[in-house]
Amino acid sequence: MAVHPRYRGFLCFQFRGQIYFYKVCPFGAVVSAHFWSRLWGAFQRLFHRVCYLPHASFLYVDDLLMFQETTIIGLSASVIAILCLLLRLPISWTKCELGPTIMWIGWEFHLSAGFIVLPTPKRDKLLQLISKLLGSSHCSKKSLEKFSGLALWATQLWPSMRTWLHYLYKDLHAIPASQFSVDPGCWDNVCECVSDSLIFTRKPPFSAIPINGQLIQVRHQVVQTKADLLSCALSDKRIWLRIRDPNSSKRKLSQSSIRILHMYLKWLQCLPPVRSMWPKIQWQGLCVADAFASGDTCGIGGVINFPNGQCSWFSVPLHFKDFQQLQIPMHDDLQKDIGCLETLAQLALVFITTKFFPGSRIPIRIPMLSDNTTAESLTNKLFSTQIPIAFFLEKLSLLISSSNVEVDVSHIPGKSNDYADALSRWDGQGSPPHHFLPHDRFHFSLNQLWQLEQHPKLYPPETQIPWSLPS
Repeated sequence: MAVHPRYRGFLCFQFRGQIYFYKVCPFGAVVSAHFWSRLWGAFQRLFHRVCYLPHASFLYVDDLLMFQETTIIGLSASVIAILCLLLRLPISWTKCELGPTIMWIGWEFHLSAGFIVLPTPKRDKLLQLISKLLGSSHCSKKSLEKFSGLALWATQLWPSMRTWLHYLYKDLHAIPASQFSVDPGCWDNVCECVSDSLIFTRKPPFSAIPINGQLIQVRHQVVQTKADLLSCALSDKRIWLRIRDPNSSKRKLSQSSIRILHMYLKWLQCLPPVRSMWPKIQWQGLCVADAFASGDTCGIGGVINFPNGQCSWFSVPLHFKDFQQLQIPMHDDLQKDIGCLETLAQLALVFITTKFFPGSRIPIRIPMLSDNTTAESLTNKLFSTQIPIAFFLEKLSLLISSSNVEVDVSHIPGKSNDYADALSRWDGQGSPPHHFLPHDRFHFSLNQLWQLEQHPKLYPPETQIPWSLPS
């Protein structure tokens, strides 16, 4: 679609130090879809009039999806196709599908069953890209762009995993710096070739310094303005410069990005690729949790009340060394990380609840209560850049997206949270607090909760089978 000359300035891009602009709407620009969406919107309204029998129609840019009774949808599709031919509206016949299972905008829709599937080729491609990126701490810009783009598309159905892509985007735009050396006698020429913001506008003679490169260090001394070059300690030896080349195709992955890639690898390997098209029902049970900390000791506790009156509770006393063994960077005084412990208690609630709905067969929305405003806010947002709370939210996001559930955390006053508060402070000696019974207790360790490893189990446990369970 052609762009009016007065608007071409909005479609500029830079390449090798030159500014270019598009004369037509390029693929990938947000405005490019607007014209085709409006055009297809007009035709969609026309199709609504023609197919006046009960139906539902959805539009994504220039891709149309329509639901109707199986007895008449064949006739409606034929009428729409004929109408498009009469109006000379071009159709991609290879994309035209009719049936209970179709591929639309990359997803596999099972309309009669009511679920969407992540296609196996897309999943395998994501796993291949992760393996390629994890092969080395350095990678190509193209590989990082491929994974980020495909992961951004795949996480449309699992939004709790999308927020953690920000580490990868940060590395994508963090241009690595390289070392260049110049002769001390050419130092004045080097200074003349940089702008006030230390951008090389010209290439210094007899050097490989790239144009538009940004000077950040001179002999391990950080420089920010051209005036800083006058205070650099020089000698008769060659001067080493650290310069960022904007045209570099190489990127370096940070430790945070490597950790997130491992998280995505584990998620994709254990992910049920099926997502229900129906909204998640509000579970009629109720979950409440609490945490306490004093010095180097702490504890988490909570209760899951099922709609049928059944109760399941947990109480896990912990010590600072337990977090050290898992390399979780907590303070010696665990009270400083009480928000992390409250989030860990919420993680335990989801962990236990999903054990009663194995296989992600029932998509539900779990209501939970917390008396900590930090844990309440962050658990609902599932995002933070602060360490170590980000580590706990990553585990919670991984569990939620792998279990096909959603959580809804609400606030409960501390004085009304006496059951969970008593369980978090219980040391395991004597009878459980309040009315809780020992046989209703759910046992787990911090390692099980943190690793989130899935292992096959038998229900009931005494069931006999003629083979061994896989490890």
